[in-house]
Amino acid sequence: MILILLLTVTATMNAQEMSIPGAYTNIESSKDGRLYFKFEGNRFYADTLKAKFTIKQLQGDPQGTTDGLTLDFGDFEGSITYGLIPYGQSPHPLPVFRFVNTLDQGKSSINIIDDFKYPYDFVDWKENENLTIGYRLIDEAGMIVFDGEVSLTGSGPFEVAPAIYEGPFINNLTNNTAVIWCSTTLPVKASVKVNGKTYQSEQPTTHHEWEIQNLSPSTRYEYIVQYGALKQQYHFTTAPEKGSRKPFVFGYTSDSRHATGGGERKIYGANGYIVKKMAALAYQQGAAFVQFTGDMINGYLSNNEEMQVQYTNWKNAIAPFWHYIPFNVGMGNHEALGYVFRDENGSTMAFVDGFPYDTHSAETAFAEAFVNPFNGPESEDGSAFDPDPNTIDFPSTALRDIKDLIEKGILKQEESGGRSTNYELTNN
Repeated sequence: MILILLLTVTATMNAQEMSIPGAYTNIESSKDGRLYFKFEGNRFYADTLKAKFTIKQLQGDPQGTTDGLTLDFGDFEGSITYGLIPYGQSPHPLPVFRFVNTLDQGKSSINIIDDFKYPYDFVDWKENENLTIGYRLIDEAGMIVFDGEVSLTGSGPFEVAPAIYEGPFINNLTNNTAVIWCSTTLPVKASVKVNGKTYQSEQPTTHHEWEIQNLSPSTRYEYIVQYGALKQQYHFTTAPEKGSRKPFVFGYTSDSRHATGGGERKIYGANGYIVKKMAALAYQQGAAFVQFTGDMINGYLSNNEEMQVQYTNWKNAIAPFWHYIPFNVGMGNHEALGYVFRDENGSTMAFVDGFPYDTHSAETAFAEAFVNPFNGPESEDGSAFDPDPNTIDFPSTALRDIKDLIEKGILKQEESGGRSTNYELTNN
């Protein structure tokens, strides 16, 4: 018998003790800190399997050499296909895959000087002394596991430089503001230039997020993201003035989990083939934005590192079009990260959302993967089915967002608010 428990909880835990809120029943922790589900007198312990893949592993720890680079993917076995990415030469840049290497104990060497000499140096890397390689990892069963990027500077010897492996993306677009964000393989003080103003990361980091303000409605803006010696340029168009009655087009879709049929239909966790077509069609039709309401990945995992691999695969499938128009995403049931309770044969007996929610929950994993507005209900605490009005028993990223805004002095709770969700802007 399989029980799928869809309630969500929060808790605090350490190796000796685990606190389980009242929103759950029949879930306890053993003396050694192992979480288990009680059913018909039996104990079914939470899965403790490590992540099948992680972003860090699949980025391959690249090292520059005299003629190219080396990559080490650990215990991953399969093949790597790779090619140059013509940034600045195509509005929707993608790798031009040219070579395939079989991994030797998870390792591969790429000879830039021989592989991409004239006439195959279509990015002028010898003259510019920088380039970006796009690569694809395929396991021994033929499944595409990950698409990654490595940037290099020099013309031999080569040095590894920061690469953008997610983005840049447009989100939170309004009539006068926008957020541009991306993730880099190495920490770097990146910047974005929009409308004559440059927004700079304060410290070297791998997550970059810039809020662009004082824009005009219904206006196209070029933007340039600079990261080290490399840069990318795209554009976006702001929303119309509030109250505008001018018609517009938007895209709506959902459900893009990986599928059968081979190729890009199964890029671990995501159906890259179909979601890329959806994104391309929306862009071709002039959509102002795309609303994607969940089930983007297979999910139902117990490890956030593996979850982020699936999210990255989904994001990269539509990245060539997300550079220009926002993709507003919501959670579905497949964006589930939690505890899987199994019997001695490995069969799933129950699944619950992870906790503590601020470090190990579907909501936190989702918030880590995307940039969304700071809004939404505080949580289900205080509702008729709240088991304890004095504790937080249900996770909500909105709680974390509100706390962040309060700490920054932007919001404060109204004195008469009590346990309600009444907040007001400060005068700062």
